[in-house]
Amino acid sequence: MIPSSIENSIIKYLNSEASISEMEQLESWLQDDHNHQIFKDYVKLNYLIDINTAAFDDRKVLEALAEEMKRDKVIRFRQKTKIALRYASIAVILISSALFFYYINSNHSFESDRTINEVVLKSENGNINVLSQSGQSQIKDRNGNIIFEKKNNNLVYASESSTQKLNYNTITVPYGRQFSLELSDGTKVQLNAGTSFRFPVQFIEEQNRQVFIEYGEAFFDVAKDTSHPFVVSKNNMDITVLGTQFNVSAYPEDDEITTVLVEGSVRLNQTNKNTNDVLLEPGFKALWSTQKDSFDISAADIEFHTGWRNGKIVLKSLEFSKMIKKLERHYDVVIDNNDDSLNQDIITATFDNESIEEVLELINKIHPMQYNIDGKNIQIFKN
Repeated sequence: MIPSSIENSIIKYLNSEASISEMEQLESWLQDDHNHQIFKDYVKLNYLIDINTAAFDDRKVLEALAEEMKRDKVIRFRQKTKIALRYASIAVILISSALFFYYINSNHSFESDRTINEVVLKSENGNINVLSQSGQSQIKDRNGNIIFEKKNNNLVYASESSTQKLNYNTITVPYGRQFSLELSDGTKVQLNAGTSFRFPVQFIEEQNRQVFIEYGEAFFDVAKDTSHPFVVSKNNMDITVLGTQFNVSAYPEDDEITTVLVEGSVRLNQTNKNTNDVLLEPGFKALWSTQKDSFDISAADIEFHTGWRNGKIVLKSLEFSKMIKKLERHYDVVIDNNDDSLNQDIITATFDNESIEEVLELINKIHPMQYNIDGKNIQIFKN
């Protein structure tokens, strides 16, 4: 277990906030070889770095960090401010270098990284909070003011202060998880597995309430405010509402962004383009093609598009290949299909509390296939 004082020093150090005494405390702590592994594990969990990769040698990083501290020990007390800034920059370089080597050498992106299995909240200044599935906690700013309160899989805005500056947070939900949050205006957002969502800590007066889906799927229950339209942006498309319930799906593997209106009304338009707006009515969906740069309106099956909110997997006339992606996101597994003949099979089914083993067994009765489950890896063999 890492001592709380050391944890605070690490957090402050990596976020450019450590004092000279805190840096000296960290330096002393790192002289113990046993603490190297503790440091590595802590950074791995809280800063989203897979330090097991051969491209990143944590011991060399620690030795370099300690060497930099020792080198300037004599002048540290003469130039406290300059040294603090220098050490802060070293920390940024170390973390950035680790990320660079990992993602360059492994061809990963934050969108597709399957090793991260925790919900992560990242502030605009780089602070990172890992949000566990259970328990209660508070998220505070650097002055100790409570900004959010977390209870299990739900995050609620709790600040009583006001601001005139937009500061954005980004919350990332891994495969196999869902998460809900309540924004500063009372709007409720439910995030599906494999989603990254960017939102202001607090909406400000005289501006639209704008949020961004980086990728993934979200359901919105928008608090009514006719003076401040609520805008959901993704790529070059904006969805504008005053108060309504709707679902937006925009996963990286999809060629279309799907907006399904449950109640109320929404207006869709292409960002910064002088084109006609598209008005959507309840029970309808709008497909915006990222390739054709156009909208297609049609009636929507609400249960199919929003069943995920209740933990369901709803498959209706869905191709086998697309079903695989749904299962991967829901169960946090990797499915390798080597039987191309299955890809065109059409699947219709609804699953609620079934395990991945039970789901595959049921599908196998209708669409025979040979497969093997090894932990989170599932192999489908060619018949």
